[in-house]
Amino acid sequence: MRRSAILALLLFASVCDIYAEEQGVVELEQLVVTPARIETNAGSVASSVTSFTEKKLEKRGLYTLMTALKQDYSLDMVQTGGYGGTASLFIRGANSGQTRVMIDGIRVYDPISADGSFDPAYLTLDNVERIEIVRGAQSSLYGSDAIGGVINIITKKGAGKPKLSIFEEFGTYYTRREGLGLNGEKDKLQFAISSSHFRTRGFSRASEERGNKERDPYENNAYSLRTGYDISDKLALGLIGRYTYARYSYDDSGGVGGDDDNREGWTKQAISSVILNHKIWDEFEQKIQLSWMGNFRRDFDESDSVDVNEYLRDWFYGQTQQADWQGTIKASEFDSIIGGFNYLREKGESYFFSVDPVFGTSESIFPKTYASTKGYFLENRLNIDEKFTSSISYRIEDHSRFNTNETYKIDALYALPKTNTKIEAAFGTGFKTPTLYQLYAPADAFFGGGNVNLQPEESETFEAGFEQPLLDNKINYGFTYFHNNFKNLIDAVFNPDTFLTDKYQNVSKARSFGFENRIEIKPRNNFKICANYTWLDTENKETHDELLRRPKNKLNFNFDYSPFNKLNLNLNVSYVGHRQDVGNLLLKRYTKVDFSAYYDINANTRIYSRIENLLDEKYEEVTGYGTAGFSIFSGIKLAF
Repeated sequence: MRRSAILALLLFASVCDIYAEEQGVVELEQLVVTPARIETNAGSVASSVTSFTEKKLEKRGLYTLMTALKQDYSLDMVQTGGYGGTASLFIRGANSGQTRVMIDGIRVYDPISADGSFDPAYLTLDNVERIEIVRGAQSSLYGSDAIGGVINIITKKGAGKPKLSIFEEFGTYYTRREGLGLNGEKDKLQFAISSSHFRTRGFSRASEERGNKERDPYENNAYSLRTGYDISDKLALGLIGRYTYARYSYDDSGGVGGDDDNREGWTKQAISSVILNHKIWDEFEQKIQLSWMGNFRRDFDESDSVDVNEYLRDWFYGQTQQADWQGTIKASEFDSIIGGFNYLREKGESYFFSVDPVFGTSESIFPKTYASTKGYFLENRLNIDEKFTSSISYRIEDHSRFNTNETYKIDALYALPKTNTKIEAAFGTGFKTPTLYQLYAPADAFFGGGNVNLQPEESETFEAGFEQPLLDNKINYGFTYFHNNFKNLIDAVFNPDTFLTDKYQNVSKARSFGFENRIEIKPRNNFKICANYTWLDTENKETHDELLRRPKNKLNFNFDYSPFNKLNLNLNVSYVGHRQDVGNLLLKRYTKVDFSAYYDINANTRIYSRIENLLDEKYEEVTGYGTAGFSIFSGIKLAF
């Protein structure tokens, strides 16, 4: 029945498009800032980059960072169970902690987690203007963690007449989502403010297919603020703030018997930043940004009639202070020089106490620990009439625990004059410094312990490809080949002689290579088809096994159709191939279909609906953990 519904929708879109009138919409080339640290046309960037604009996110019915990133062709996202489950992301096979995530240039992550990664499960897209994803090593511009790439979430600055918006949404699993926003400008002041609340009864994190029935509810509160004030024509001051609080229930484990009725936790993340933009003269401008981030999480579990001897109390607190200066010189009409300095000070501490019927009582105290990093970078970027672009960047980074690291990147793009074929290539190096946990964690028989003699993880990345527009840009095709080598990878290794886990060590090497295909077909202004396919091959050079949870094949289709101005229909089909999981288990391939639509009743009122997992596909992203079945959500949005 549901398969027939999909075919009917596709047929409807195809037939209606034949008779639909052109709507005369002209799409301007997307501007991006992340690949070169200055505003640039996406089409003139040699690095592989994707931009999810607010308009695209709305059309696809995406309201969390995690759901948006799942639709990127080179990024794999896995989650332990449903709403609020711990999520990991992998770009082109790189580890989860090897991707830098930023909000308006502020590095966001969990300083006290083992790999120092960012968990995207809790971040909503309220007040977000666009998401930029840059693939490949970007350490020469952004420093540690940018081995796999960079994800930059850019919030709205505020423009135009002030507008208030309100939305209310209901759906499957007794889900409710609501929020409001205020966006606009007044004289020299720009502002964008939003808040949202999400709650659901959810479903069992441990897979219901394996006999787990207890629901795991989830709640999320998010607040975002960005303001700017033009002190003069050449001087502007900005303020950024964001706060997220999420509370969730979860299970002891995945698989059979994983249910736990009263295990729960919460996480809080707050960021704040002050930005000063100063145009000293026409050819030189500078930017100063001072930022703070705090990440706090706790877990609770009480003894009950099922788990009589089970008890858990823990807390983890991490904090960073960041200072960034960037100067940009317009040396000529086609040459820009960008240089800067970054400072990061991080600290973390934690406490863990557990009573377990199998492992007994355990306690771990991680005292307050600090580390700091200073980075200096320089980039030269050429752009000759958008036909030839090239950049060379170099960075020196000094960590309080290690010697200096040096990284670099070279890329180039050339557009052939007659065919407009764009040929591009890039080579770069990357690194990731050991985390506070990997350096200083107390010794533990099961999870290892810290090692102050660790060295940074390192990488080399090469990519080359082309882009080809056809039929007056009604068709655009792109192909990219990439190859990554990773060394000095850090892990805590099980010792078969002692049956314990040794402390963290630089123990392994890995590699990943593959290719990405993408095509966009736009037969008419109101109808667009986007498709992409990624083939990825990974290997742990020590064990010769595939890297965990990275699919070899990934395919995505998106159909976007507007029969008339007020109505938009969007259908997304994602295929994820087999993946290796812990214990040499093979996760089965799956196809997930999502549909979303909105209708503008008038200029101030929009009704919308989306269906997730339209075919009710049964699948797992992590062995033993459940995923949502067929789900439907509907809501209304008002603007004044």
